[in-house]
Amino acid sequence: MHLRPGRLVLLTLPAAALLLPPSPAAADGPEPETFERCWGFGLSDEEVAAGAVTEVFCETVPVGSPILPFQSRGSTFALATHFDYAGGYGDSYTSYDTTCDSNFVAAGWGSIWDNRFSSTLNWSCGNAKHFTNYDGTGGGQNVTGPTLTVVDLGSPENDAVSSVAYA
Repeated sequence: MHLRPGRLVLLTLPAAALLLPPSPAAADGPEPETFERCWGFGLSDEEVAAGAVTEVFCETVPVGSPILPFQSRGSTFALATHFDYAGGYGDSYTSYDTTCDSNFVAAGWGSIWDNRFSSTLNWSCGNAKHFTNYDGTGGGQNVTGPTLTVVDLGSPENDAVSSVAYA
C-alpha cells in the first residue's frame, strides 16, 4: 500500500491496533485505568525562531481508547504520535499539520511534554527527527515512516526531546 500525506494509515488498520496499550504497571501498584491523550498543531520555522511554543491540548481517556483524538480535521492530518514510555505505552502526544513537506518544526512542548518522549509512531511523514534542544539542534534521532511500528528512542533523545522536525 502506498501512503502519502493526507491519507491516514488508520483507515486500513483493524480496530484493535488503534487502541492505547496499557502502561507498564508500577512495581507497587495496579495498572492505571486512564491516560492523558494530547495533541497539538505544528509551528513554522519562523514561529520557532520567534520563540513560539506549541499549544498542547489534552484529555483524560480510559485504557482502550483510540490513540488519535481525531483522524483529520479540515486539511490537517496526524503526522506522528509520541509516547511517554518505550514500546508505545503511557500518555501520548500526536502532532498534526497540513503537510510533511514544509520543513515545519513542532517544538516547545513546554512543561507538559518537554523531555518526556520515549517512543514514536510515525503515521504520515518520511522523517520525524527528534532533538534535545527547542530550536531543532542537539541529538537528532530520526524515525522514518510512514510505518505501523513504534520506535523506541535511544540515548541521548530518550526522555530528553524538546523539538521534532517532520519532513
